[in-house]
Amino acid sequence: MTQEQFDILFNKAKEIMLTSKDPVHNWGHIQRVIKNAQEILKKLPLDIQEKVDEKLLILCCAWHDVSHASCAPGFIQKFLEGRRSAKIINEFFSTANVKESEKFLVADNAIRHTMKELRFLGKSNLSIYHKIMQDADWLDNFYAPRVAQLEAQVKKSLYAFVVIKFLKPLFYNWQKNNMHLFLNFKETTAVYLESKK
Repeated sequence: MTQEQFDILFNKAKEIMLTSKDPVHNWGHIQRVIKNAQEILKKLPLDIQEKVDEKLLILCCAWHDVSHASCAPGFIQKFLEGRRSAKIINEFFSTANVKESEKFLVADNAIRHTMKELRFLGKSNLSIYHKIMQDADWLDNFYAPRVAQLEAQVKKSLYAFVVIKFLKPLFYNWQKNNMHLFLNFKETTAVYLESKK
């Protein structure tokens, strides 16, 4: 991927996500996921780092939630977000003339990151890009201002109500206390702990 293609696609993702209909999945979330991914990558063994094109990793992070810009949060969006994002990714990446393999990787990353709460059932068949982005995205689940944004939606959204009033009490602390089940890399735990300092 050329620098020009990267710049065009990164700036387009930013433009789209700045208009997100979902305050929990907005440009701020994307920026934190990118930062988390870069921090995770730095902590991985050198042989793994050398396999990663950082521009492609950044684009995986920048585009993984793109469907939230045009679709309001809810149960349907939760189940369709990956496919919806992949459709948008295919459109813009085709226009930018990137390699099919790069377009596929970013679109597949968007599809497979959904339902990440169940990903401990099948972590091994993910690419290094998927694994880093998923860990980076998962870490943002514990970013306090983001949780507060979701809590603020409780009165406006049945989906937010169910997540905050039922799912969060059941799973939030359990996930936090069992990170090893959800994370792809032990190095991600260090990034999480550093963010709490």
